[in-house]
Amino acid sequence: YRETVLSTVAMPHALTPAMIERGWGRVIQTASAIADNPIATIPDYKAAKTAVISFTTSLAVALRGTGVTANVVSP
Repeated sequence: YRETVLSTVAMPHALTPAMIERGWGRVIQTASAIADNPIATIPDYKAAKTAVISFTTSLAVALRGTGVTANVVSP
């Protein structure tokens, strides 16, 4: 699940500078509803999906006023 967290951070890090320069862009991450419910049998998966939500929420705040938004979908 390390790759889930690393790609969640790496892709926006690589792509948002160009979006900010254009003044428009969308970052959409995929998490899971499981992040809100503890499940003892898959703690690593839950931790990874919780990290996706936390990072994307923080990214949205960091991008405020740039024309770029960051959202997370938790099906």
